[in-house]
Amino acid sequence: LLAQSGRKVVVLEAGEALAEADYGHDEGEGFERMFLKAGLLASEDVGIAVIAGRVLGGGTTVNWMTCFRPSGRLLSQWAEASGVPGLTGIGLQRSLDEVERRLNVSREEGALNAHNERLVRGAKALGWHYAFQPRNAKGCGDCGMCTFGCQWGGKQSTPRTYLQDTWDAGAVIVARASVGRVLFNNGQAVGVEAAVGSMGALPGRDEGSHRLTVRAPLVVVAAGAVESPALLLRSGLRHRALGRNLYLHPATVVSGVYDEDVPAWTGPLQTAYSDQFADLDGRGYGVKFESTPIYAGLAATGMPWLGGAEFKREMMDLRHTGTLLVLCRDRNTGRVTIDRQGNPHIYYRLGRQESKHILYALKEGTRLLLAAEAREVHTLHTRRASILREERDDPAAWSRYTRQIDRLGAAPNDLMLFSAHQMGTCRMSASPSQGVVDGAGAVHGVRGLYVADASVFPLSSGVNPMITVMGLAHWIGFRLAR
Repeated sequence: LLAQSGRKVVVLEAGEALAEADYGHDEGEGFERMFLKAGLLASEDVGIAVIAGRVLGGGTTVNWMTCFRPSGRLLSQWAEASGVPGLTGIGLQRSLDEVERRLNVSREEGALNAHNERLVRGAKALGWHYAFQPRNAKGCGDCGMCTFGCQWGGKQSTPRTYLQDTWDAGAVIVARASVGRVLFNNGQAVGVEAAVGSMGALPGRDEGSHRLTVRAPLVVVAAGAVESPALLLRSGLRHRALGRNLYLHPATVVSGVYDEDVPAWTGPLQTAYSDQFADLDGRGYGVKFESTPIYAGLAATGMPWLGGAEFKREMMDLRHTGTLLVLCRDRNTGRVTIDRQGNPHIYYRLGRQESKHILYALKEGTRLLLAAEAREVHTLHTRRASILREERDDPAAWSRYTRQIDRLGAAPNDLMLFSAHQMGTCRMSASPSQGVVDGAGAVHGVRGLYVADASVFPLSSGVNPMITVMGLAHWIGFRLAR
């Protein structure tokens, strides 16, 4: 929007600029080249793995194309929490409409792979809610490797849409450019300082990089809810809310082992979901069931170590293993800080409500997989809870299983937890004491500095946030361009 309005725009991307032909199907290389900290970022207690894109296009390049629009109920909660009434206005709705149009969001390319079919089958058998996900796809293939970019060009990511539009409008895009700090003069943002040529380097700290200074009267930060607050903290800002109010949508998995092949590395990865338990408290806080892919390395990371023979058996059984994602909308928050070198550190613990909802969902997710005819279902606890198909109608066996889940709990490192959705650390609020940016995305107390990413969320979204992020960015950008 800014480039198309005639402004001179420079986009600095910390990751690589990969052409679609360069996207590979090697899992190790994919994580190393396309994810923050090579996919190994975690909270300080290593209780939750934090997965975020670090490549041109960010999350839109590596996600699974799930396109949920924020509900009216959610936006009303946000408006109430932030004091920004515009969040429920027609302007944001028009921006969401435009984003969905540009990304080709529809349900027309939502074929069910084996995992998604099992989700639907189990929900039908139990009489639960299920539906098919809208996706930003056009000519989607069946490779099942969306996590590492789409070689087919079927994923309508930002390199195919908005970044291409930006380039066509004359913008400059600089990849492998890690911004160290925003530059200020008398309370006005006047540019940024970056290191170019070395992944993850900060200016002056890596011999393989060189310094780049961009002078500009308008700086828009969009580095995600981990790196955006880190950048602003490195730049000397000390807002009360900066780095706080971190939401992670903590997630885990229930695994089902089937008699037949259910390869989770083929076909569209997320096409069905269930909101049967999406509202467990009357305020829209609960869990969403979706499907996830299983790659060998990803499976090995999440699998509890129960001995060499058991590990080999389970890895050999991956073709028969299907997963159900338990995605929790969190009310409890964490924090992002920086160390002396300016690197971000994540502090996050499940609250009582989140733990309760996740443990409840593990039990109900087990019901769904058993109803889908899994021969065995187990959790990702380090000591693992499991139940067999023939035990599903045995009250004593079911009681034993559910008590085991409650006993194992969801404390750090007792249950494999991960986050693909980081939100809230530069949250939007009309009050400078409660938020970092105002309703226009402008950083309180600084002229010419804006934030436009998931870090501005006033509360967690409860759904995969891509469309919400892009809708907010369009809404902020449209007003800036005018």
